[in-house]
Amino acid sequence: MKRIAAVFTLAVLSPLIAEYLSGSLSLAEFGAMPVMLAMYGGGAVVIRETVRRSGRGWRSILLLGLAYALVEEGIADQLLFNPNFEGLRLLDPGFIPALGIGVPWTLYVLAIHVIWSIAVPVALAESLFPGREPWMGRIGIAVAAFFYVAGVALVTVFFAKKFFASPAQIAASAIGAAVLVAAAFVLPREKPTPAGAGPRPWIIGIASFLATSAFVLLYGQGVSRWPWLTATGMATLLVVMVVLAFAANRRPAQIYAAAAGALLTYGWSGFFSEIALHGSAMLPAHAALAAVLGALLLRAGFTQCGRRTER
Repeated sequence: MKRIAAVFTLAVLSPLIAEYLSGSLSLAEFGAMPVMLAMYGGGAVVIRETVRRSGRGWRSILLLGLAYALVEEGIADQLLFNPNFEGLRLLDPGFIPALGIGVPWTLYVLAIHVIWSIAVPVALAESLFPGREPWMGRIGIAVAAFFYVAGVALVTVFFAKKFFASPAQIAASAIGAAVLVAAAFVLPREKPTPAGAGPRPWIIGIASFLATSAFVLLYGQGVSRWPWLTATGMATLLVVMVVLAFAANRRPAQIYAAAAGALLTYGWSGFFSEIALHGSAMLPAHAALAAVLGALLLRAGFTQCGRRTER
């Protein structure tokens, strides 16, 4: 039962954090949750389980998270290439005609999926249910993969009615995702980490919060006025985040701290996105969701403290 609860927790956390806590979807649109659960939840579960079954670690999870992002944004909803999604003109700043993409938007949307659709839900679920052993067998992974593919297909059909990217753009996204998947499993297996290695967890947590908050703020405030400066700043921050991820050194308390910092960023920024995209009517419901996820974060923190005390 514990493993089933862990899988269910991860599957639900991914769409709740990525779409609803972020403010991209309002809780008034909770009817979309089954499809989001299939695509986001199925994808997160498949990534976590295949990585843990292969004995690999967070480098592989991050690479597969980027592959997930390319599939969702390049093939499913195709927001990497849609020049006028919902009238938002997301590609206009830093647009490269030859590729049909806006550089700041591409950096932003791929990064948020790696961080908040995959890495943070996996880290939080593993903090709530400690251990890196697989939670599912091959049949369970196949079922999760089926739901993921079904979710991607449903999203693709829905968005294809409004816009469809060129065959070259679709092919480039598919090839990029395939290369990232291959790279994730070429990496060596994870080695044990010495106790006490790396920075203290609270340093990792604060640095994660500051870096992810700066990333979100930089895109939101700078992209329309200084697209190329914004893109440079975002790329620099992404390098900092990668360094932080490796500084965490695979210790559970450090991984938890990095995820906590990133989750708190969505905790505050999601309110502004909710108002900007959907108005203020659902703010009380959004606050309730933020409180629930905050409680889960605290519970995961107590679990980590308990593990350290036992040692």
